[in-house]
Amino acid sequence: MSAQAVARLREPGDYMVGGVPGLVLRIEGSSRHWGLRFSLHGKRRMMGLGVFPVVTLAQARDMARMAR
Repeated sequence: MSAQAVARLREPGDYMVGGVPGLVLRIEGSSRHWGLRFSLHGKRRMMGLGVFPVVTLAQARDMARMAR
């Protein structure tokens, strides 16, 4: 998904943006947050990576790669 496509998303929900496995843009109301989904001891977890647009798609991908 491109940075422009991410900026156009409006509907609430979790969007897998690609580039790094587990990278998600979560939209809740008017807020947008980057997250990284992963499993720990068989349970699904979400690690926050920052707020969109303060953290860009490229920055979120870099942080997700470092965390993996």
